[in-house]
Amino acid sequence: MNTRKRRAAGLAVAAAVAAALSQAAWAELQITPTLGVSETWTDNYFLVGSDQPKNDQLVTRGNAELVVLQQSERVRTRLKYDIDTVLNGPEKGALFQDGRLDLGTEVLRDWFFVDAAGAYGQYSVDPRVRRNPDHIFPSDESLTDVGSGSVTPALRHNFGGVHFDASYTAGAVRYSRLPDSVVTQIEDSRYRSTSAGLASLDADAKLSWSASYQEQRVIYDSGLKVAHDLAGLDLALRVAPSLRLLAHGGLESDPRRIDDTGGLDQSSWQGGFAWKYERGELRLIAGQGVYGNSYDGSLTMSGRIVKVDVGYHEQTTTQTEEFLPYLATDSAGNLVTVGGNAVLSGIDDPFGQLAPDVFHQQRLRGRVALVGRLTEIELAFRSERRSYLISGTSDRVHGANVTLSRTLGPRSRAQIDARYDTVSVQGAQPFHDQAYSFTFYRQIGQRVQLIATASRASLSSTNPYIANWVALGLQMSFGRAGGSAPPAPRTMGVPATESR
Repeated sequence: MNTRKRRAAGLAVAAAVAAALSQAAWAELQITPTLGVSETWTDNYFLVGSDQPKNDQLVTRGNAELVVLQQSERVRTRLKYDIDTVLNGPEKGALFQDGRLDLGTEVLRDWFFVDAAGAYGQYSVDPRVRRNPDHIFPSDESLTDVGSGSVTPALRHNFGGVHFDASYTAGAVRYSRLPDSVVTQIEDSRYRSTSAGLASLDADAKLSWSASYQEQRVIYDSGLKVAHDLAGLDLALRVAPSLRLLAHGGLESDPRRIDDTGGLDQSSWQGGFAWKYERGELRLIAGQGVYGNSYDGSLTMSGRIVKVDVGYHEQTTTQTEEFLPYLATDSAGNLVTVGGNAVLSGIDDPFGQLAPDVFHQQRLRGRVALVGRLTEIELAFRSERRSYLISGTSDRVHGANVTLSRTLGPRSRAQIDARYDTVSVQGAQPFHDQAYSFTFYRQIGQRVQLIATASRASLSSTNPYIANWVALGLQMSFGRAGGSAPPAPRTMGVPATESR
């Protein structure tokens, strides 16, 4: 498609969306701004190693957050933006931002939809570079600004008992600032995806099925082009009220051949079962993939006290696809979550490299929680391996988080967090990271909240260090959603409450 045709198509889509927006009932609009200020003392402001003299510092920080939620019959919008700034100290004026916008519109009822999303934030370039917890330390060595966006016009319709879905996604990822110390190459990129699929609607039918085809293209500024085409057929046979047998067969491009030709020259198959029981579901499937044996599975359980959510997944992907901000709300406007995490853009943890490469990702994530009337204990664990196809290297991450939360009264709450990770980058010897924090929340009136935090981090990157810091601050919420749940403090320089 030439430039003129692309512009005409873009204008047509924009006009249709504008028409839908003009008909939307914006009455269901919720705006919640939050302002905060805090004093933070640290004993190691410049993050020097144990063999160097430390510099303690008292830093004043300000932060602001804006949450906008809009829900109407044909348009739903979610905006979340927060900004942190240093008001005094050696890094006075330093600014850290995280923003996310989702817009979903139903242009033609039951037929034509347009979804759009954008995200902006700071992320660690490489786990080997010195990182700064909580954005309170000098950051030029470790962080880059990442902006990403995507738009997806789609045809979706139900024909009797069959659902039809065809869409085109265009997206881009841009790095607007390079850190002072860059040990890996990072490049801007563009993403294109065309997909079509059919699926049976009756989930309780004796036999349910789905068939899909997708073309993915990633283009980096250096000229590297990656093509990946996938076609698949999934079947589910109900052999008992709570038991289904699962089968999957697929064709795809050989991801080990890095070029822009695409094609369907590699086959894969899997078989397994899904068992639904009163408090959850167990799903297991295994078979033969492009790289050999492949597995996929999940376990959910929601009891009166115990809650479990575990999943394992394999895929071939790129850093571009990790950052693309796909629409994160369902048809009711609620956030879609996987393993308790909102499906947003960005890297789940601060240990992924930003590299123009293709990698085979093997990811295990899980959470086990004990929930009482006043106390909640949660164990979260993760294990991930990335095998890069161009460089031939691999990264490994193993880690766990323990969170203990206790309600101390109608207006007070305390929380203890402990984190431990073992990280190996490009096959090198692993290093170990530890982080601990204690946080106390106290509601003062309807809209003001006192937050006190004591933290310690021992990060063993190429420049290992230990830092301790204590923060005391006030947060004030305005708008119709005042008095909402307390904000979760960010840790280790990466947005932690919403991940993909």
